[in-house]
Amino acid sequence: MRRNRIFLMLICATFLCSCAPFSREIIRQSDEVLTVRDVQQSPEKYAGRMVLWGGSILETINQKSETVLRILKFDLDMQKKPARSDKPEGRFEIRYPGFLDPAIYESGRLVTVAGKIEGISTALLGEIKYGYPVVRAVEIRLWEKIDPARIPPYWYDPFWGPRPYWDRYPYHPFYW
Repeated sequence: MRRNRIFLMLICATFLCSCAPFSREIIRQSDEVLTVRDVQQSPEKYAGRMVLWGGSILETINQKSETVLRILKFDLDMQKKPARSDKPEGRFEIRYPGFLDPAIYESGRLVTVAGKIEGISTALLGEIKYGYPVVRAVEIRLWEKIDPARIPPYWYDPFWGPRPYWDRYPYHPFYW
């Protein structure tokens, strides 16, 4: 009986560890309540703090020694993946030491970063000056694109509609 419990606990721990895209140490160190607006208001107060932020890539700028990603920030779900919504929390910059290909890190892709706050970078956003909080990347995760051609065909069920349940699908009820 005891061996079964230990075996079950090991299996559960393996599944839990395999789900997180970042190490437990990074997640433990990160400040989950820190927002973009807090950093914009007093960047010197939050300099050096570890954050775990994510969002949609707006722009990829390659420089000599680093790559700058401008991100539209969204909340993270349990997998630490950005959840798109109509109310983004603001914008921030990721500074990654090295080269990131703009063809892969293209506009619209979702990314999550673990890194330290460095300060504010001011740039034009339309005709206004916007203060982007700068995050120096420690770990970065690019989420895969969803290809509409790979969505299973049963998502577009032509038999779904306001009919009686026994007439909704042309196959035997066993296949429901």
